[in-house]
Amino acid sequence: MKTILVTGSAGGVSTRVRPYLRNDYRLRLMDLRAAADLAENETAIVDDITDREAVRRAAQGVDGVLHLACAYSLDIDFEATLDANYRAQLYLLDACHEHDIKRFVFASSHHVLGHHLAEGFAGDHAPVAPDGFYALSKVFGEAACSLYAHRHGIKALSIRIANVDEQVADGRRQHIWVSGCDLALLIRIGFEHEGVTNDIVYGVSHCPAPFFDNARAKELGYAPQDSALERLSPARRARCDAGIGRAGLCRRPLCAAVAHRQNTGQDRVMKIRSVEARVVEIPFEARFSTSRSAAFTTAARDWASRRPHGSRWKRC
Repeated sequence: MKTILVTGSAGGVSTRVRPYLRNDYRLRLMDLRAAADLAENETAIVDDITDREAVRRAAQGVDGVLHLACAYSLDIDFEATLDANYRAQLYLLDACHEHDIKRFVFASSHHVLGHHLAEGFAGDHAPVAPDGFYALSKVFGEAACSLYAHRHGIKALSIRIANVDEQVADGRRQHIWVSGCDLALLIRIGFEHEGVTNDIVYGVSHCPAPFFDNARAKELGYAPQDSALERLSPARRARCDAGIGRAGLCRRPLCAAVAHRQNTGQDRVMKIRSVEARVVEIPFEARFSTSRSAAFTTAARDWASRRPHGSRWKRC
């Protein structure tokens, strides 16, 4: 049985894929805190991927690396990404070269394409358009995989993961959701398929009107087992059953949080459209404040109070 080093092993993505991977691999789980619920073929290493020597020790004797760890926030600044997302990536790839580890699976992100609009999106063939410094570091990670694949013959698979969760929470995630089971299938391809050289695939299950065709993954034998429509959250299913939220794709960025960093200011507003097609405007900042729902409600009530019979409203 092969041994795999898993970084970021105490995180949410690792927690969802470990039950599937440990059936086939011995897992060496590295994180700043010990992973919970260890199986017999799992070993926890509490250490830091930004420590080059710690990475060298952890990687010794493994057959592949699954790199899930990163510094993550949609609003993270560049300096905060340098150690965990740049240097650590190179430490791991250097360890692979040093210890003759020939398989590397990198958890990239759909945020590398986050500034594209959903309408007219080119899918698998879209050029990178990172939506922040976290996404920029994932672009670097993919490029680093390419360098070490070409220079040292390491077989690298970058998986652009979108939304990995137990349930599908909303309409946008419905296009990009992946189950833990299906993500584990892609990871296995990265460790086992002879056709992998330096490839980029998308971490998505069966999704309605998917943003990605995932053609390369299919060429490598990926056959997802789970469907987003079968994993809708109760709230999302209720909206679909009521016929709400079935409209086609609109002119919004592919990643929902992009607008948070785009041209904020008093002159920017978002709109709430009533059933009667009236529009209420809210200052742009309110869209992303902690009192977002209250902002929607207050604006809508203010508009409704000026009408003789009130009104129902919905978000655009």
